[in-house]
Amino acid sequence: MVSNTIKVASLLAAGQAAATGAIPIKVAALTEGVMKAMLFTKLKTAIAVVPMLGFVATGAAILTGHTAAGQDDKKPTAEKPVEPAGKQEKEKEGFTAWGKEVGVLQAGLGFRPGEKRAYGHGETVTLVVRVRNVGKKQVEFQYRKEFFKENPAIVTDADGKKLPGYKSLFTPLEHVPVEVSLAPGKEIELASEQYQLMPIKERGKGHAGRFLPLWMGTGKVSVQYNRLFGNTSGGRIKVDPDLLDLATGSLELEITEKKEAKADMDQQKLQGGWTLVTLELEGKEIDKEGNPLYQLRCSEKELSQWHKRGEKHDSSHMLQLDSGKNPKEINVHWKIIAWQGIYKLNGDDLTLCVRYAGEGRPTDFTTKPGSQTLLLVYKRDQKKDK
Repeated sequence: MVSNTIKVASLLAAGQAAATGAIPIKVAALTEGVMKAMLFTKLKTAIAVVPMLGFVATGAAILTGHTAAGQDDKKPTAEKPVEPAGKQEKEKEGFTAWGKEVGVLQAGLGFRPGEKRAYGHGETVTLVVRVRNVGKKQVEFQYRKEFFKENPAIVTDADGKKLPGYKSLFTPLEHVPVEVSLAPGKEIELASEQYQLMPIKERGKGHAGRFLPLWMGTGKVSVQYNRLFGNTSGGRIKVDPDLLDLATGSLELEITEKKEAKADMDQQKLQGGWTLVTLELEGKEIDKEGNPLYQLRCSEKELSQWHKRGEKHDSSHMLQLDSGKNPKEINVHWKIIAWQGIYKLNGDDLTLCVRYAGEGRPTDFTTKPGSQTLLLVYKRDQKKDK
């Protein structure tokens, strides 16, 4: 129950706090244990805990959905077998652009599975940096995830011209090096970053979004990290000089003009209040009474979350519906995180199945252990007679 409650919190508010470096990485490693202890203490004593719990719930606890990232700072990064040759070729064409081999390592930049498509200005895309051991000997190295924030990806247009990017960021928190021991034939994911695709002509206006910007025109562009290892503002690491030449391949992105948001036919049908009937996370039903998703309210301007006690929890700054897909698709950018999911709207019944953006869109209305999938069933609020 406690573990599931923490996971729900991570899906609701975790989001970019960790991705933007707002919370030290090592906090995430301790989150689950701290939260369990504090929640049980609250149940037992019910005194002097609320302020501290609130602080942790809005800070450290929201990272539990990504606790593994914090654990990676203390243990060798988990490995996964390299797929058979046929699958590797398909992956290169599908969502990973591999660079040149440097020693026994090869780096690639790609999409999440199923996310290779044309993108429009204003949309966000998750880019993943992968490394695999193509040699016959085990290799060990260390890196810092913050390096990818402080050293932006390079974008070039179809003519090979380098486009101006954002200035290197300074993340003034503790940067814990990740130790990696990579066996022959194994592959790992070094980092993933969410970028917002912005028109190059609007670069002079600056960027106030919560995702890192990539400035580009329309048509086909290429994105690449030309370095994966190095020091950051938060510390130094030992780097094999040979690894300084390790770079990803150039990942091609197709960019279209920003489309004026047209209200989907379901947008009007969704308007009004919706009260939660059931809430399920990873195959287990969760208590709905104290959940900030107890009620959804939809207007022409936004979708908002409300506690049962009538307190507003969060509101969206972008809501996209695509009722033409099967199943129907929904994207919501809340103030802290983003959702990617599917939905069913049958009269007064609304069903949502969502994941944190970047984790892949659900394909059906089921949840399973380890799926990071949240299933919500709502009933439309009936208008009260005056």
